[in-house]
Amino acid sequence: VARLALTSGRPVLPVAMINTRMVKSKVGIPTMRDARIIIGDPMDFSEYRDQVNDLHVLRWVTNEVMGAIQQMTGQTYVDVYASRVKRGELKGTELSKQLLAYPNQNQTRPVPATQFPAGAPVLDDPTVRE
Repeated sequence: VARLALTSGRPVLPVAMINTRMVKSKVGIPTMRDARIIIGDPMDFSEYRDQVNDLHVLRWVTNEVMGAIQQMTGQTYVDVYASRVKRGELKGTELSKQLLAYPNQNQTRPVPATQFPAGAPVLDDPTVRE
């Protein structure tokens, strides 16, 4: 989502689905009774459109969209891949340390490329050597 939003320069509409569990109807056919779709306010990331290859910017934009969806659904954000939890790698207190109020809680907002001084090296510029 982040790369698409930055490349196109278009706003992102966060979309959440709630009450999507399947229940049996009166005739026994599984259906979703109270499913709802919530569309959030547009999110504009156009100030970062020149940083489509910056991984920090991509992660930050992705987390902002995830945070908007989290707020619409009331879900808890856990900063860990679900596969690690399913495999049993994280349990109890290890898992509770990964709970965040918001996905970008521990992240700093990236600086838009337009705010860099003229002539400053860009991190994703292949001509810049360390």
